[in-house]
Amino acid sequence: SIPVATQYFADGTYDVFDPDGNDPDVLADMRTTVNRNGQDVNDYIYGNARMDLFSMAAGVVQGFLGFEYREEDYEDLYDQQSVTGNVGGSAGNSAFGTRETKSLFGEVLVPILDNLELDVAVRYDDYDDFGSATSPKASIRFQPLDILTLRASYGEGFRAPPLPFLNAEEAFSADTVVDPQTAAAFGLDPDTSIQINAFRIANPDLEPEDSTQFSFGLALAPADWVNLTLDYYSIDVENQIAFFGSSTLLGREMNGGPIPPGLGVIRNADGSIQRINTGYGNEGEVKTDGIDFNVRTDFTLGGFGVISNQLQIGY
Repeated sequence: SIPVATQYFADGTYDVFDPDGNDPDVLADMRTTVNRNGQDVNDYIYGNARMDLFSMAAGVVQGFLGFEYREEDYEDLYDQQSVTGNVGGSAGNSAFGTRETKSLFGEVLVPILDNLELDVAVRYDDYDDFGSATSPKASIRFQPLDILTLRASYGEGFRAPPLPFLNAEEAFSADTVVDPQTAAAFGLDPDTSIQINAFRIANPDLEPEDSTQFSFGLALAPADWVNLTLDYYSIDVENQIAFFGSSTLLGREMNGGPIPPGLGVIRNADGSIQRINTGYGNEGEVKTDGIDFNVRTDFTLGGFGVISNQLQIGY
């Protein structure tokens, strides 16, 4: 308990020069019990329907419709002493929030030819705390030979900011950094590691991540006992949600890099660090592409069973 400890340090009840020799009752008075009570309750209502829409030369066009309604109630509550900052040696603080989401989605499977089909889907989501998003997707499947299937797809998506990132209470953290200005204020070498006061704060202005993906590949089954797949994929995530810690923010301050609103380094008149506000923000773009290769074999051993082997390589 920081208030009790501060008093005992100041009046000498606790001897800081002989920690092991202090009265056990004094130590007991300085202790405090913390607790944390959390829950994440989700209520859903959803439904969907599948139907045959109409016939074409190559087959029946199939349709799918659905809806979803979701309410989320999130709580992660710390005890009152922790919330008010009276507990030393602890980290974190309460977070809570509610979210209501309404979604509609549909899909159509179109048999263009006997060996060629197109699948088109779209999903619409409306969030009461940051807005709405529409996510389309299209894929095509072509089987020119019985043993060979070609496929490709394109889609868009998004990721909503998690509720704790938006609504958490300010939480203290004692971070260790290297900062020449703070070191100079204490008469230390510029490269000395110094513990500073950092505070993790919420960012109610976070925006969702948006993504675009594209892929194409093939599946080949030249014999009953072997099949292989080879796929290429490309994923592009924009408006990435990233955590900005103390060292990152110090580097951005030094190099003039972008810092999300509300975050950053706050200094005293002598240039030393007073506090650093850390947290989550939207930044930049992440691009990933790669290749997945898979081979699977199944060897029948008569009455002795089956041996299955799989080789998977991802780059």
